[in-house]
Amino acid sequence: RPKSVCPRFPGSAQPPAMIRIMNSGEGKGAVPMDERFVPLDALDAALSAALDAAPTLAHKQEVTFYALREALRPTRARSLAEELLAACPAPTPGTQYWYVAHPWVLPVVELQKVLRKHAEDRGCQPHEVRYWVYAANFDSGAAAEQEGGPPAEWVFARATRRATGTVAVIDREGAFFRRAWCLAEVHAAVALPDAAHLLDVYTAKPRSGPTEPVGLVDGLAARDWSAAGKAEREHRFPANLVLAGLATRAAHADATAPVSAGTLLGVPEAAAAEAARSVASTFARLGLSMALEATNATKMPFPILAGRVPGSPLRTSFALLRESQVRRVEAECITDKPQLAKSVARRLGAALPRGLEVLSLTNMDAAVAHGALALAAGGGGGNLRTLKLSKVWLSVAQVKHLAAALVAPSTRVASLDLSFCKLTGKHAQALASGLLNNTSLTILKLLNNPLRDEGIAALSDWLSQGRAQLTVLDVRYTGMTAAGARTLADAVQHAPALRTFIVGGNSLSALEPSDMKAFLAHPNVLSLDLGHCEIKPEALQELLQLVRTNKVLTTLDLRQNAIDASMQTHLVAALSSNATLETLELRGNMIDEAMREQLNAAWRRTAHRRSGPVVEPGSAHAVTGLLV
Repeated sequence: RPKSVCPRFPGSAQPPAMIRIMNSGEGKGAVPMDERFVPLDALDAALSAALDAAPTLAHKQEVTFYALREALRPTRARSLAEELLAACPAPTPGTQYWYVAHPWVLPVVELQKVLRKHAEDRGCQPHEVRYWVYAANFDSGAAAEQEGGPPAEWVFARATRRATGTVAVIDREGAFFRRAWCLAEVHAAVALPDAAHLLDVYTAKPRSGPTEPVGLVDGLAARDWSAAGKAEREHRFPANLVLAGLATRAAHADATAPVSAGTLLGVPEAAAAEAARSVASTFARLGLSMALEATNATKMPFPILAGRVPGSPLRTSFALLRESQVRRVEAECITDKPQLAKSVARRLGAALPRGLEVLSLTNMDAAVAHGALALAAGGGGGNLRTLKLSKVWLSVAQVKHLAAALVAPSTRVASLDLSFCKLTGKHAQALASGLLNNTSLTILKLLNNPLRDEGIAALSDWLSQGRAQLTVLDVRYTGMTAAGARTLADAVQHAPALRTFIVGGNSLSALEPSDMKAFLAHPNVLSLDLGHCEIKPEALQELLQLVRTNKVLTTLDLRQNAIDASMQTHLVAALSSNATLETLELRGNMIDEAMREQLNAAWRRTAHRRSGPVVEPGSAHAVTGLLV
């Protein structure tokens, strides 16, 4: 999601003039309360100083914001935020702005720890992120909120609208969910029409492991390399707090101010429960991956995870998912309990939204297939475009149903990925026979399935019919031999739309030089992957000879083919003659330093003929170039 450079001031991409004046030391006291976003480093230092300056407070680790307010109230002429902003430098481009929602019973040191961790997870240095903390404005806060008018115009709501996102800091006892003010702050975030406003939920007390704070972030944090990384980081979030969030009810919330929960949430009293459900649904969304992640369910018994208890996280989350407008679902089930895996798969399959466009399921029981196949056949209006079932052990009958779904009149599935599904030759026969009349599929990935030559032959027969519209075919690590590769290379000539042909990871040592022509004969194939194929030197020499005159190929992968100095002359000749190749992958071969220098010299001499850049050897981040 896009990050805001500054608070959301209409029509401005820079901090408002008022903040610029305040930061330069001019016009002190002019910054409106809802604009007082304070840099983390300054806020952290000031809170520590405030704790030290309150002589009546002992046991600093347990001092709450309420106690700090009462201890310092007589000594403050203006808010802490005002004083800090007067001395802070102007915000820099890229600064993130976060509204902080927290209960007053939260210890001050816990908030400090959480905000430092939050900034780290979001990839910000302390001076690159600013936080709006209500407690930093306590001297004028009470008066400001009594000004009247609808809650949408109160300070906390205005500050929320200006922020990149809201970070809800939950205390260890979950009092956050019983405070009407806290619910109002979260509701202000989830009710915003701006979908880019983020909502993160943090607590200082994790369930297990390291004692540092842990948070459920909206989307991927900067330190999350993937959804798996996100799950690994977030699984320590306490289960009891997830359950407390799901059980949120506005009617039961408390408030120090003499106003009802309905008034705080900015809706009529009769609609307060509905507003509370929107808050609860937010925590259900954030807790879904945790409810599915059963290996760490030390505090959530199996019946709750399996959805057998009314109001359980799994049941609530799936009910919300089914009624949602979600367009993309990616899910993975990690458990060693077969019964639980089957329950999760069955419930998820039944809860898939009808409007899905992308569905990616990994490590799921085959019980999930029923719902996935219904969507593939055009259920829900035929919105599904991408279907990935990885590590889903489908039966031959289910593959037949899948193939039938993909030729339904309303299907619009263009990408099908069945990698790591233990598909055999019989599965491939069922898939290929059912796809004879399919014209929508453009991407087919069958990576790491034991298809053998039997399955490759079935796919070749289908391609030979000339009806397939594939642009990408991936059959890496499918156990094919040289005989299967010959058949497939001939068959793809009848697929005119093919652009990417991936056959790496198969033992093709029996390929003869005369077999190589078929791999480069296709007039439209731009990318060819023959990595990890153990191709013998004579066949490689013929392949490189063909590359010299090829006028289409842009990417060639020859990794792990035992290429050594004996191939140097042929490689240099290919590089010197070919004018279209942008990426040549040679890593994992027996190329010494002298040969590497010769290859790079040849690449540089002809670089002006290519659109791809010259890449130095050893580059780990290059997308195109000579990779040796």
